[in-house]
Amino acid sequence: MNFQLLIDSIPALIHTGLPNRDVDYFNRSWLSCVGLTLGDLSGWKWTVAIHSEDVAGIVEKWRAA
Repeated sequence: MNFQLLIDSIPALIHTGLPNRDVDYFNRSWLSCVGLTLGDLSGWKWTVAIHSEDVAGIVEKWRAA
């Protein structure tokens, strides 16, 4: 089974992260929602898609997780 196809067909915003806390995958719904490509968002570049007032809190929760 092609898991990427399965994840891309789920109507939810899904991403995955690496042990070093970099984000390495956003599903098609996520990319469509923000209008950017995976290359635009990978690593820590995803913060450009978050409202600037919300980034610090989200990053803090991400690191704690």
